[in-house]
Amino acid sequence: MQPKRRLAVLRTKFIPPLQRSSMIYRPKLMKQLKQIEECPLTLIHTGPGYGKSSALSSFLDTSDKLSCWYSLSKQDENFFHFIVHVVHAVREKFPHFGSELIEYLISGEVEGWEEELDYICIEFCNELLQLKKPFVCVLDDIHITERSELVKDWLQLLIESAPANVHIVLAGRVRPTWDVITRRLLNGQLLELTETDFIFSNEEIDVLLSDVFNIDCTPEELIEIEKATEGWAIALQMLGQQWKEHGEVQAVLQDGLETTDELFRFLTMEAFSRQPEEIKKFLLETSLFEEFNEKLCQTVFEAVHAGNYITHLIQQNLFVVEIGKSQYRYHALFRDFLLRQLSKNPILQDNLLQRVACYYKAAGDYEKSLEVYMRAGDYREASALLVHEGIRLLHNGKMEGLMVTLDSIPEIMKDEYWLLWYLEGEMNRYYSKFEQAMTCYRKLEELAEEKQDAEGLSLSMEGRAQIYLDTIQPVKAQPYLQKAINYMERTNTSVERKVRLYSLMSENLLNLGEVKEVESWLVKIQAVHPEYKNIELESRYLLRTGQFHTAKELLQEAKLYEKDHKLSSSHREGDLLLSLLNSLMGLTEHAKKQAEAAIVGGVQRRSPFVEAVGWARMGHAVQLLDDYDPSLAIQCYETSLKLMSDLKMSRGKSEAYMGLCLLYGKQGEYDKALRIGKVALEEPERVKDRWLSGLVQLALALVTFKQGDLIEAEKRLNGCEKTFRSCGESFGETVTLYWLSSLYLRQENSSAFKKTITRCLTLIQKHNSQFFFSNKTLFGPTDIQCIPPLLLEAKTHQVEAYLVEPLLAELGFAQLASHPGYTIRVQTLGEFQVWLGEDKLDEKGWKRDKARELFQLFITRANQFIAKSEICHLLWPGQNEEDASRDLKVALNAMNKAIEPHRKARQEAFFITREDQMYGLNKEASIDIDAHRFIYYIESGLEERSRKRAKEKLVKGLELYRGEYLPSRRFDDWCIELREQLFVLYLRGVERVAQISVAEEKFDEAIRWCEQILTEDSCWEEAYRLLMYCYYCKQNRTQALRIYERCQQQLQDELGVAPLETTREMWKMIKEATEKIYLSHL
Repeated sequence: MQPKRRLAVLRTKFIPPLQRSSMIYRPKLMKQLKQIEECPLTLIHTGPGYGKSSALSSFLDTSDKLSCWYSLSKQDENFFHFIVHVVHAVREKFPHFGSELIEYLISGEVEGWEEELDYICIEFCNELLQLKKPFVCVLDDIHITERSELVKDWLQLLIESAPANVHIVLAGRVRPTWDVITRRLLNGQLLELTETDFIFSNEEIDVLLSDVFNIDCTPEELIEIEKATEGWAIALQMLGQQWKEHGEVQAVLQDGLETTDELFRFLTMEAFSRQPEEIKKFLLETSLFEEFNEKLCQTVFEAVHAGNYITHLIQQNLFVVEIGKSQYRYHALFRDFLLRQLSKNPILQDNLLQRVACYYKAAGDYEKSLEVYMRAGDYREASALLVHEGIRLLHNGKMEGLMVTLDSIPEIMKDEYWLLWYLEGEMNRYYSKFEQAMTCYRKLEELAEEKQDAEGLSLSMEGRAQIYLDTIQPVKAQPYLQKAINYMERTNTSVERKVRLYSLMSENLLNLGEVKEVESWLVKIQAVHPEYKNIELESRYLLRTGQFHTAKELLQEAKLYEKDHKLSSSHREGDLLLSLLNSLMGLTEHAKKQAEAAIVGGVQRRSPFVEAVGWARMGHAVQLLDDYDPSLAIQCYETSLKLMSDLKMSRGKSEAYMGLCLLYGKQGEYDKALRIGKVALEEPERVKDRWLSGLVQLALALVTFKQGDLIEAEKRLNGCEKTFRSCGESFGETVTLYWLSSLYLRQENSSAFKKTITRCLTLIQKHNSQFFFSNKTLFGPTDIQCIPPLLLEAKTHQVEAYLVEPLLAELGFAQLASHPGYTIRVQTLGEFQVWLGEDKLDEKGWKRDKARELFQLFITRANQFIAKSEICHLLWPGQNEEDASRDLKVALNAMNKAIEPHRKARQEAFFITREDQMYGLNKEASIDIDAHRFIYYIESGLEERSRKRAKEKLVKGLELYRGEYLPSRRFDDWCIELREQLFVLYLRGVERVAQISVAEEKFDEAIRWCEQILTEDSCWEEAYRLLMYCYYCKQNRTQALRIYERCQQQLQDELGVAPLETTREMWKMIKEATEKIYLSHL
């Protein structure tokens, strides 16, 4: 069970700016904002200081519509933070809103947000729909989303899918460049307000100065003020305040202030300079905080009158914004000004920074404390803080900030606080910068050697050993680990450090295949810390000893460790281990999903080594998929190899080479497979990694077995068995024994077969490894239907019944006397082809055309039995019963011989069964029909709610449609219905993919899909509509109109009808838009 995510919800972000006495009612602006209630989407974008947030807040106060407010901040770059807060913003008005969605979001089950965006948006919109009442949703400071692709993508989905009762308002400093906004604009569904709409008019300036500041202006003064401020709200506020102080406008509007920015700076300086000294001091002090309150000011700056000062600032309208109960912040422009003022007094600034840093340090916010110390240039305090808190910050994933900090600290300070070299080495190691990390550890070693510091020497040895552990070079890691432990034992070290080094030693011995020694070190760990449990180490131990089920359970717990520590554990990362486990166990989709998660994690954490291993694991998963494209698996392995080459990590290439060896062996490219397999073996042999050596040797053995070189295959398999037994790897031994059993069965070596299959089945039962016989696994047979004959032979050879019969029953063959040992694969879409296992059935194999036609009839009626009389009527119409019955018998015999060429005389057919006078396909037989897979993928794709997953399934299905169903039987009545069903399903699938491509703004791709539809059916009207829309969005309106004319002509010629109303409406919209553009250029 995944741990729940935790997130504190900051409710002050749901409060609109509070209305202030310095604001006036602006009827014209309010009238414009009133349109929000009628428009699905409102976009407001201005620079700072134009009063958009305040105006929106004022509008919502007067509106009778329910609304929610959410002010975005930097934390919303994280999608989880953003979406949870958005849901809670709605819950402020509707407490029960999104309860299930919140539970889903925090459940911890979501591993990749990208795949879940559609689902989250659909659930969110469905919840909004349940509200029924008109509802305004304001997202303020939307420009922050520019830093998060996930948040931007989700918002675009929301805009597209939001129900009619919801009116979305996006307010920020820049205009989002999203195509969905363009579409809303073209459809007349967008209300857009800019700086122009928020500029104060001459009349509004007069009202503001009169009502708020009690200043009466002459018309000439108003013109001068309007010219100077350009109606900028924040400048007008400052000017009004200053005018009250000076008494005349000329004292405020000095010559030489040519821009409103200059005016604002001048007015701000004037306002600041006229404050009492204690207020100035308070302003400068509090500018160091993004948010502040009375208690904070009293604690940090000993400002006993902080409450009075805050009240004074509010009364003076000095850009203090109340963001919650007794919680305040300065307007961003004003705070920038204050910080610039503070920087002019370095002594005061340093003193204040020290206070703030100490405050954060005392409060346990070491990250902010470190940031402030660095800003103050106090490298000594920053270094001292890093010595105590650096490792913890590193383990909490604060890597980027730490790296910047370490880069800024002078080397002389790192030499004094030598632990910083270790910290920098760790940083580089996590980023897979192994050479830089090694330099840092060596520097640490030099300094520790000079000071005869055993702890420093131990850490430097540990760091170097960790590099070799990360890159699985156990022989190189071993001496450094031993030295690290020796130095550590000279110090009065903590239990945690002892446990860590003992665990690393255990892991390294595991990589060497020294299982007995691993167990002795695990005993040492328990002696030091009886409650200690290293899930990661234990799960790897279980993986390398073949205890897969227990390893998987532990690895689910290991994912909790990773989430808490947020660091890359190289090849040992939970997702990577789970992906490999699932490939070995034949759980392909899980293996693929976890490889994807590892790749994404590697990229996000900037760990190219993890990413590279992830691509190798993805290659394993892809080559196990039923409809895999070999080139995709090859691409995965080659990506992994390139990344390893970039890292200069020859050791890391072995697994990718092993995967390619297996893949090329399956494809029959034996020489290439053997050549690559030998390359894969070099590194694990060199570094003495017996477990990986065994797996690569097994891959080479399988290639020689498939090649037919049974003598060499037996030799290699016996070597594998010896290797796996020596390092205690039960699963590898099980697989090896299976292939030896298959080899001896092929050689008709009964005694050897009985011996190896008995040992194989014993291990399967002992370790609960039945999945090897039921799933398609990485080292198992390509077609698992070859397993039942092997088990039946075991039964014949009197292998213990308790070993054989449960497996036969689990596979559904308890009553079976014989089995052909392969799957029949049938291609019905396009050219008709049949494969018996990996062997293609050629034309000669059928002997008679009626035998093939009979098989095609059974395939068409795959889910039902057909009466003998009906078969005769369908295949021999007009022929008398006796002759038709005779011809059926001949055709049936020829067909069974074709699809079961090795069936013994008088042995019952397996694939075709008979019940009285009815015939049909055996439901227990493995017959893979492309038309069935096509139907599954298209239908599930059409039902899929996630666009991404829908497209994947649909494209997978469409790739199977190589042409019409059984084209050689085009005129036979018995397959017409299915042919038409498949054809319509094909068109619907292409149409849906085209629609998704349009939604993704991939217009060229959508055009190709639409033309593909029209090639098959020139009257498919939705294809014309999509084409019109695509060309319209590509700014090619002329072509869009031509598409309509083509549609109109084709429908008239073929069906004698006019286009539907929806098509005509689209034509009208495009035509009107074209005319408007033409007129605007006249």
